[in-house]
Amino acid sequence: LSAGVFLDDSDRCSLELGGFYMAPNTQRFNMSADSNGNPPFGRPIFVVGTGINREGILLNAFPGLFKGSLNIEANAQIAGLEFNARYHSYGYWYDRLHTDALLGFRYLRLSESIAIQDNLSSISRNQLTFLGAIVNAPNTLQDQDSFQARNNFFGPQVGYRVGWEEKWVTF
Repeated sequence: LSAGVFLDDSDRCSLELGGFYMAPNTQRFNMSADSNGNPPFGRPIFVVGTGINREGILLNAFPGLFKGSLNIEANAQIAGLEFNARYHSYGYWYDRLHTDALLGFRYLRLSESIAIQDNLSSISRNQLTFLGAIVNAPNTLQDQDSFQARNNFFGPQVGYRVGWEEKWVTF
């Protein structure tokens, strides 16, 4: 969406305000094992605090040992706003050619989040532990990780635009 106004009678100087908003984009992923722990699956994790930080895997299901599910939801949203002062120049040899010099300010915001939830329950005894304690059925383990980030950009903009107008279209 944009709007503008000319500041002089010769339509050379103008101010414009424009912006956009994109509705949040949500992506979901769900996976579950059957009562026997099939298919086996897991997700990548970082193992920290053990003296050796390394990549690892958190198993959510493994046949005959434990069953589980994994739910992931990711969201992203972007919006922007700009304010410009423009100087318009019209073609001397042909009225359909327009050039604009602009000076302005732009703001952009990107927001993102992700939530990951794991549910695990034991199929055979003594296969799941939490802080050293054994977790047997019907008890379950559940964890949730969530992360959020917001990025803001504030900056000047300088530009030049060339346009060609025809009867029903502008390039």
